Amino acid sequence: VLAGPDVVALRAGLPSWSPLPERRVAVMLGGGRVEPRLRTALAEVARRLPEMRFCGVGRWIPRSWTLIGSQDPWPELARCSLLICGSGTSGWEASAVGVPVVIMRVAKNQDLVFDRLRTRGAPGVDALGTRSVDGIASAVLAALPKAVPLPPLTDGSERVACKLRDLAL
Repeated sequence: VLAGPDVVALRAGLPSWSPLPERRVAVMLGGGRVEPRLRTALAEVARRLPEMRFCGVGRWIPRSWTLIGSQDPWPELARCSLLICGSGTSGWEASAVGVPVVIMRVAKNQDLVFDRLRTRGAPGVDALGTRSVDGIASAVLAALPKAVPLPPLTDGSERVACKLRDLAL
């Protein structure tokens, strides 16, 4: 079993965090489908923070937000003040980019990464464990000031390839 942060495969060419002067909050929750209560909660967060601009990846984002393309979102995400992201690949990639994050658990298969990223310092919002729209919005609002960059993570693809080669010999 190859597991842990040393063997996470990351996409090539991830930029380094370099925020714009304006306060921008990005949201990337993976997949393409974000359940209605979560969409409503995040729209409420943006409504309560009129001094911040919100942007996001996915067709689900509110019309008042700036849409970031899903093919290569990281150049735009790296220019944001902070990122609210799901507890999957985007969480690991955020660690490599260095953007301050709030991690959200939005699917059951994210349990291990959610726990791991929180132990690495990211504030977490369990959107599965919090059923109400107001509960999710309140948890996100409480987590945003605590957003921090995760410890740096580097691509583990080569380590995995070398280990597999060694095992095959």
